[in-house]
Amino acid sequence: MDAHYTINDIVTYDFCPPSSVVGIDSYMMKGFDGVDRGWTSYTLTSQEAGPFARWWIVNVPGFGPHYYVAAESVPPHAVFEPSLSGLVMLDSSGDAALSSSRGALATFRADDGSFHAMEVFDGAERLLFVGRPFRP
Repeated sequence: MDAHYTINDIVTYDFCPPSSVVGIDSYMMKGFDGVDRGWTSYTLTSQEAGPFARWWIVNVPGFGPHYYVAAESVPPHAVFEPSLSGLVMLDSSGDAALSSSRGALATFRADDGSFHAMEVFDGAERLLFVGRPFRP
């Protein structure tokens, strides 16, 4: 079951402080496996410092909702996921400060089942994230 929110929704789960949905990105991707995929990503902010000051809930195609926080690197033994990597186009609403409309996404899966993602968008720095599954 995918997560669904609207801008200004307050989200509260046991793994994070109360957070407000400030942006919604609709992704369309041409994957390295040749398949077109789409999904929704929600940008959230909280009043606390740390990993949940700004974070994301992503409906990962085929894997369901995951929460993502900024990361420093991709683990060296993480496996490249061609079905979750490719060229992306975004349609954004709300706070889209970290995104432009065109970019690339590379996703890796670690031994613990977490996803590690690298995104690069026109005119922006490379971003690194780690995502873990949860139930909305």
